Amino acid sequence: MMTYELYWEHIGEDEARLLRAYGTTPSVVLPEHIEGYRLTEIGAYCFAESAHLPEQYERTTIVTGDSSEENISSEGIFSVWEGTMCELAGKYIKEVILPNTVRKIGNLAFYHCMSLERMELGSGLVEIGSDAFMNCSKLGNMTLQGGCRKPSGMRQILAQISSDMEVTFAGEKGVEAVLLFPEYYESYDEIAPAHLFGRNIEGEGFRARQCFKDGVMDFRQYDTIFPKACVEESERTLCRLAYDRLCYPVDLGESERKAYGKYIRTHAEYVCTAAVKMRNMEQVKVLCELELLEKVDMETCIRLAAESNWAEGAAYFLRLKEQYFAVKQTEDRYAFDDF
Repeated sequence: MMTYELYWEHIGEDEARLLRAYGTTPSVVLPEHIEGYRLTEIGAYCFAESAHLPEQYERTTIVTGDSSEENISSEGIFSVWEGTMCELAGKYIKEVILPNTVRKIGNLAFYHCMSLERMELGSGLVEIGSDAFMNCSKLGNMTLQGGCRKPSGMRQILAQISSDMEVTFAGEKGVEAVLLFPEYYESYDEIAPAHLFGRNIEGEGFRARQCFKDGVMDFRQYDTIFPKACVEESERTLCRLAYDRLCYPVDLGESERKAYGKYIRTHAEYVCTAAVKMRNMEQVKVLCELELLEKVDMETCIRLAAESNWAEGAAYFLRLKEQYFAVKQTEDRYAFDDF
């Protein structure tokens, strides 16, 4: 059960704009409705360190549970919860889940949320204010509800975040695709004496962020960045990118599939080392299923797990080795006619 104190205002006949929030956990799950009004907008500076509240606003406490959501009269509620609720802003929040009703995020809405790591949003979000995610240095994971075939504001969000961002496209039946948008850097050089500035962009992450058509992800175009990325990007980035595409091969061509697979095979030692370090048994299993690892790679996993005193992992990798790389013994059979 979670409790929220929401500051909001009416916009339109049946819509609400969230202005500020207090809660009992740094993982924020916002409701679709506030006192019967659809929550369609996250106001400017809503989760920023400094509040920018108008002179008039509404205040409502909402208690959410596993199966129900209850609005409570705002009269006298704040004093009841005072001392147990925290301002959901700045460095406090770590995760924010927006309802599918939200269509707009205002200017600087998440300014300086330096602990924010993950967000979940719906495809109905189509308008992103300026600098909405400024100084969100840890934000590296987003989940888009509604699948990968619907238009959304994801491109606008990615345009404001130049650091590594892994986006999960989730539909009615679960995860449909996962894409990594690598970090990129911008710099400007002054061209004297005209005092003009030339823009320099380093990293394929910028080109990856342009792979949208009418607000919908273009997977074919995204795959074209890989050859050049192999020259510019780190081994860590390329392994993550290739793994995500092979696990969720939406619109993945055969030549691209082979290129991703070849990269994983060539860098199998790095992949195995990283998987053991992260205690990621599922990743190793998936790579076995995709036939991208060899017997020697499994032996590396077993050795590294044992060296790090990870007994569960070592036992699991040993079972995978027996399952996928067992040598079938055949008995020689002879007939009497052979003698």
